[in-house]
Amino acid sequence: MTPSPVNPVLPLAAKRGLGALAGLGILITVLGVWKDFPGFWGAFLMSFYLLVGVGLSGMLFFSINRAASARWDTQIRRVPEAMAATLAVSGALVLVLLWGGPKFYSWAQPGALDTPELLGKKFYFSPLFYNLRSLIAVAGWVLFSRLILGHSRKRDLDGLAAHGASNKRLSILFLLFFAYSFSLMAVDWLGSLQPTWYSTILGLYCFAGLMQSGLATIILLVLFLEKAGVLQGRIRDEHRQDLGKWLFAWSAFWAYMWFAQFMLIWYSDQPDENQFYLLRGGAWAYMIGLTVLGRFCVPFFGIASQAAKRNAKVLAGVAAVVLLSHWLDVFVLVMPTQTQGFSVHPLAVILPVCAAAEFLLLFFAAFGRQAAVPEKEPALAFSQHYHL
Repeated sequence: MTPSPVNPVLPLAAKRGLGALAGLGILITVLGVWKDFPGFWGAFLMSFYLLVGVGLSGMLFFSINRAASARWDTQIRRVPEAMAATLAVSGALVLVLLWGGPKFYSWAQPGALDTPELLGKKFYFSPLFYNLRSLIAVAGWVLFSRLILGHSRKRDLDGLAAHGASNKRLSILFLLFFAYSFSLMAVDWLGSLQPTWYSTILGLYCFAGLMQSGLATIILLVLFLEKAGVLQGRIRDEHRQDLGKWLFAWSAFWAYMWFAQFMLIWYSDQPDENQFYLLRGGAWAYMIGLTVLGRFCVPFFGIASQAAKRNAKVLAGVAAVVLLSHWLDVFVLVMPTQTQGFSVHPLAVILPVCAAAEFLLLFFAAFGRQAAVPEKEPALAFSQHYHL
C-alpha cells in the first residue's frame, strides 16, 4: 500500500506556474521535432542533459552515502530520493534525442564516417551501437533508481532492516555501472558534437560538474523545505555545514578537472585537441571565464569558513550561483557547435527553464508520496542529534 501524499509544500499558484512552464517546454519540444527550426536541437540537448543530470546526482548522493553506511544524512534523505525519482520521466526523453541525433551531430550525416578523420570511429558511431549504448545507460539508471527507491518505500512500511542492506548492495552496483555508463554518455552526447576532438578527461569533467550542481540543488531544496516548515527543526547547523563541505570539495575537484583539461591541451597544442578551445574563442572565452568564476571562485571563497557553511542565506546564494554557472558550462559545451560565431539563442535559455519547472513538479510529486523523513530508519536518531 502506497502512503497518501503528506507533504503538499507547493502553493496552488506555484504549481500552476510550474505547470505552465512545463507545458510550454512540451509544446516547444513537439513543435521543434515537427518543424526542426534553428536552435532547437542544441537547446533540447542542453535541457535533456540538465534534466537527467539532476536526477542522476540525487542517485549519486544517495548511493555514495549508503555505500559508506553514512547516518548523518538521514534527516535529508528524502530530498535526493525524490530527485532520483524524476529519472523515470526525464530518462524517456532519450528517445527524442536519439530520433533527432542525425539532425545536429555532424558524424551522423550521410558519408561523414567515411572521411579519413572519422573512419576509425565508424563502428563506434554506427547508429545501432550508438543508440544501444544510450538506451542501456538510461535504462540502467532508471532501473537502479526504481529498485533502490522501492526498498526505501518498503522500509517505511514494514521497517525491515533487510531493505537497508539491499540498498547498500544496490548502491555499490549502481556506482560501478554509473562510472562506466556516464563516461560513455558524456562522450556520446557532448563530446561527439566535435567528433574529431579528443579528451581523456571529459568524462571526469562532466562527472564533477554533475555532482557539484546536484549538491547545489540538494542544498537549495533542503533549505526551501526547512523554510516551508516541512523540515523545520530537523536541519541542524551540522547538516548545513556538511552539505557545504560537499559543495566546497566538489567545486575544487571540478576546478582541478577543468584546469587539467585546459593545461594539457594548451601545453601539447595538438590539432585533434586544441580545436575545442579554438572553436570557443572570442566572446565564448569570456563565458568560459564566467563559468570558472561561478563554479570555482564563488564557492571556494564564499563558503570556505565554517560560519559561511552554516549560514543558510550564504549557502543558498552560493548554491544558486553554482547552478547558474552549471547551465553556462553546458551552454558553452553545446551551443558553439550549433551556431556560426557567438550567439545566445533564446531557446537555450527558455527550454532549460522549462526543464527546471518540469523537474520541480516531478520532485515535489515524488517527495509528497512519503513522510518527510524515514521514521523507521534506525539512523534517524543519530541524524537528529548529529554534531561535529
